Amino acid sequence: MNSDYAHIDASSTFNAQEGSESENKINAEKMGWLQQAVTTIAAAPATVDGLIKEHPYKSIGIACVVGAALGAGAFMGSRVLRAMAIAAASFVALELARTYFRWDATRTVPNRSKGNGAASATAR
Repeated sequence: MNSDYAHIDASSTFNAQEGSESENKINAEKMGWLQQAVTTIAAAPATVDGLIKEHPYKSIGIACVVGAALGAGAFMGSRVLRAMAIAAASFVALELARTYFRWDATRTVPNRSKGNGAASATAR
């Protein structure tokens, strides 16, 4: 049997007053903070309800932002969805580049020698 621990008498009683004043003060501060947190959490539904009724469009905006953040997190958490999004984005970029270069290659430069009395290109 381990003899490092002192024997505790079963008939002894614990006196809360025996603790030092600093320990009691710290415990009181912790309890005050805990009580304030519980009160705040208990009042949250009524507070949120009042804010929603007072500012409905702001509440909808906040809900949309939170939903978008959660959706983006779920989207970015999936490797398959990420791969599909990257493939779609690269396809769109490639098609836009092809369209631009085709448009740039096929457009015609207006002939300056015709119309409006403009000087011809050979007269320079």
